[in-house]
Amino acid sequence: KVRIVKAFQENGHIVSMTGDGANDSPSLKQADVGVAMGITGTDVAKGAADIILLDDKFTTIGTAVIEGRSIYNNIKKACEFALSSNLGEVITMLTSIIVGIATPLKATHILFVNLVTDSLPAIGLGVDSNDTKQLMNKPPRKKEESLFANGGWFRVGFYGFLISIITLLGFLYLPITHLLDSNIGISISSINEVLKDEMILTKAQTYAFCILAVSQLFHSIGMRNVNKFIFKFNFIENKLILIAFIIGFALQVLITEIPFLTEIFSTCSLSFMEWIYITLVSLIPIIMHEIIVLINFIKLPIAAEKIIIY
Repeated sequence: KVRIVKAFQENGHIVSMTGDGANDSPSLKQADVGVAMGITGTDVAKGAADIILLDDKFTTIGTAVIEGRSIYNNIKKACEFALSSNLGEVITMLTSIIVGIATPLKATHILFVNLVTDSLPAIGLGVDSNDTKQLMNKPPRKKEESLFANGGWFRVGFYGFLISIITLLGFLYLPITHLLDSNIGISISSINEVLKDEMILTKAQTYAFCILAVSQLFHSIGMRNVNKFIFKFNFIENKLILIAFIIGFALQVLITEIPFLTEIFSTCSLSFMEWIYITLVSLIPIIMHEIIVLINFIKLPIAAEKIIIY
């Protein structure tokens, strides 16, 4: 039994071994995951194993594999979402400093985004219910595989840059529109000149703040499954992420409409049409999610590989 386990390990497999007798203890110890029977197993086998199966049902191991994969997948989704969202904020602020324009976001804006539109959806992603069939159709991952393998770093970078681009466009929309209406050439200096007007600056920062926050909320929905169209999602399965989205969006509206909150966050009231504009621009991350899924569906169909149980 030990030779069988070693042979699989030498061929790059992750091996789980089950056993109940004292003679199974060497192979249970050698395996990556040793599973001893809890009812019929001897004390020697239980001592050598990593896991004790209390009900002695082999199907319970399969259930545990599904749960383990689901937990790992949720950690991966939450990390990718949090990093891409924060990268969007960093790039937004860094670009404004390098280019030499007024800052699109105030410190209170960044603090609010980190506490609400970053944290709440990340918690929802951390407890998400996954597509069991899709999870189990994937081959086992290698022990040395990075958390950001299989396109993870690409998603972090791509969505981070995308969120920063739409945030900066939202910020520059008012000053550029003002320059075009006044028939003045668009340049860094002319944009900064327009932004010296406190009312224009406040509204431009409100646009950037709202687009950043709402786009992250939409981004969190797409991160539930990066290989699946959103119209195939079962939204009822994850009520927490829906609640996070509703709370985040509602708080964002309140920050622009309640007077004492507008003073705290240095925002201004927005019209219904302005909120329509902000929402449409904020949908871009989830639109890109659908486009990427479509491209992968056409060019790179997922192979239906299953776990081999020996």
